[in-house]
Amino acid sequence: MAKINVADIVSKTRALYGKDTKGSAMISTGESLHRPTKPEEFVVLPEEHPWRKLTGLLGVPYDSIVQIAGKYDSGKSTLAAEVMASAQKQDVYVILGDSEKKFDKVRYDKHMGGDSANLLIVQSTMIRKLAGGMLKYIKTIKEADPQAKILLVHDSIGGSISRARAERDIDDEKSNQPGSEAVENSDYMKHIVATMDKYQGSIAMILVNQMTDKIGFGQKGQSRSGGHKISFHSSLIIEMSKIKTLTKIVKGIEIKTGIVTSAKVDKNHLSQGDTQVNKMNIMVTAEGWKHTDFSFGGKEEATEDDSE
Repeated sequence: MAKINVADIVSKTRALYGKDTKGSAMISTGESLHRPTKPEEFVVLPEEHPWRKLTGLLGVPYDSIVQIAGKYDSGKSTLAAEVMASAQKQDVYVILGDSEKKFDKVRYDKHMGGDSANLLIVQSTMIRKLAGGMLKYIKTIKEADPQAKILLVHDSIGGSISRARAERDIDDEKSNQPGSEAVENSDYMKHIVATMDKYQGSIAMILVNQMTDKIGFGQKGQSRSGGHKISFHSSLIIEMSKIKTLTKIVKGIEIKTGIVTSAKVDKNHLSQGDTQVNKMNIMVTAEGWKHTDFSFGGKEEATEDDSE
């Protein structure tokens, strides 16, 4: 039996969809598979930014969910703010889901060159309400500007709560529905993925997440909050861990100037290199992420003395 030409199979299968162009567009060969490489496929970060070396990417890609996880004060929100500021400079709409209500607009405007007056904000501690607000923003933007590009940032998804938990009294003897946050986050991620598919090439997302210590007999290490489906839908996961606080002495008082944090690439389905960076140390200051030569085996950063 003679083999049918692959191109003919694709062509004839597409014809079965008739006038349904979106349906026929799903049909292709492996030649059409693509990973982002061009600047227009990213919210681009500056050439000198550590993110490029860490991930092998120009920035945060559209059609993808990027997760930045870690304990408190490890540089997660700082990176998210830097990407937001870069996006605004590239005429990208930025929607911030602020579930912790801690966004520092003064630092964002002063040190990162952002424009907080033109940020689109959704403030809610509840997963479904925050997700609903972000999706409604997308609908409004796309109806007004179909070619618009959008960056979504949720800070933090691990700190958001489910409706079941919000509506339960703390002294209620009945236990909360197990995994209620994970269930709602799973539904949330599916809606985001469907929206990205609807508006291909125009929506990027950063999830800021929390790392918590595992508790219980025989449990060791840390885990990411919010359920496994968050990580399943994330194309890139970076785990942050603070390893040193940087200080200097000003008029006899010790002042914090930043931190050194370890950034570990836990998942990277976007880089096309044969090898990938596993871990690197990064300096985080009020201005953002910077390269550092700090290492456990080398000489530590010296503190400065600015006393007069």
